[in-house]
Amino acid sequence: MQHTIVKHEVKIEAVGEYAVATPKTLDATLGDTVQFGTSQKAFRVVFKPWPFKTPAPPANEVTTSEPLTLEREGSFEFLCYVTPNGATKELEYKLGSGGNGNVTRP
Repeated sequence: MQHTIVKHEVKIEAVGEYAVATPKTLDATLGDTVQFGTSQKAFRVVFKPWPFKTPAPPANEVTTSEPLTLEREGSFEFLCYVTPNGATKELEYKLGSGGNGNVTRP
């Protein structure tokens, strides 16, 4: 079984009434791997456009910590949502805020 080495890890947490990604900006190279995760109950990330090697799921949305390989060169945006432990309401980014990435050739 081959193990994927994760180059970029993004943590999504609840801060006050909002979801916050750390880091918020990804500067990556084609072929790099990215993994999203949280210590909270659940998370989801929506990508605009889909930058990964795997086929895009419905709504370009990720809800697991499965490592993903960047395949599309250029800029992309990612919007994060998190459901805090013990809560039922999902939190989102503060209006006008979101994460972004840029993928370049090696």
